[in-house]
Amino acid sequence: MKKELNGKVYYEDARGTLVPEEMVKPVDQLRDQLVASIMNKMFKLRLDMESVKAQVLEDIDTFMMLAAGEYGVQLGGKKGNLTLSTFDGKYRIIIRMNDRQSFTEGIYLGKELIDKCIEKWSDGADPYLKVIVDQAFQVNQSGRMDIRRILALRKLEIDDPDWKKAMDIISNAVQVETSKQHILIYVRDKAGQYINQNMNLSDL
Repeated sequence: MKKELNGKVYYEDARGTLVPEEMVKPVDQLRDQLVASIMNKMFKLRLDMESVKAQVLEDIDTFMMLAAGEYGVQLGGKKGNLTLSTFDGKYRIIIRMNDRQSFTEGIYLGKELIDKCIEKWSDGADPYLKVIVDQAFQVNQSGRMDIRRILALRKLEIDDPDWKKAMDIISNAVQVETSKQHILIYVRDKAGQYINQNMNLSDL
C-alpha cells in the first residue's frame, strides 16, 4: 500500500518495509492501485449490504409486531424461520435461523463413560463400534468436533445404563454459541417455480 512520510512516497511491502516509490516498478504500482481501488468498492458494498440487511430485519420485526397485534399475541425474542410472500405470490422472502453449536466440558465426561462401556463390553462388543465412536469424536482442522456425528451415536440401540447416561450427558453438553439470521429472496417464474436470487458475488 502507498504511504506518504515526510513528504516522500513509499510503498509498504509484505514484510512491512517501506520501499521508495521510485524503486517500485510502474506495473507493481498500477497493480497496487487497482487492487486497493477494487477492495475499497467491495468494502463499501459490504457495508451497504449489512445496512440493508439490518433494515430488512427491522422492517420484518415491525411487521410481525403489527401482525401479532391483529391476533392479540405478544411476541418476544428473535423470530425463528419465517416465510413472507406478496399477495400475488410472485415474490417470497425467507428468514432462516442458523445456530452455531459447540460442546461444554460435558462432552469429555460423556466420552469417558463411552470408553468405559466399550472396555466393559470388549469381549462381546462389535470391534467396529470403537472405530465408529473414535471417528465421531475426531476434531477437524479448526479443532472442533462434528456435533452431528456425535449426536448420531444416540441412534444406536444399546441397552446399557452407562451408555444411556453418556448419551444424556452428551445431549446436555450441546450449547448454542451464536444465532444468525439469513435472508433468502425468491422470484416465481412463469412455470411457477421459485428461483433463489443469489446475492453472492461469486455466483453472479
